[in-house]
Amino acid sequence: MIVEIYQDEAAYQRYRETAHFKAYIVQTKDMLLDKKLHELTGMTLMNKGRF
Repeated sequence: MIVEIYQDEAAYQRYRETAHFKAYIVQTKDMLLDKKLHELTGMTLMNKGRF
């Protein structure tokens, strides 16, 4: 399982256009059973005060 967090939908769409993401899709196409996107909405976002 891979969990990634993006600032917003636009950031996610920009990431999908990167060479890194496109290479990942090609390199893992035969490794995964499925690539479903599950959008999660958090009630509270917290960090350890570093950002």
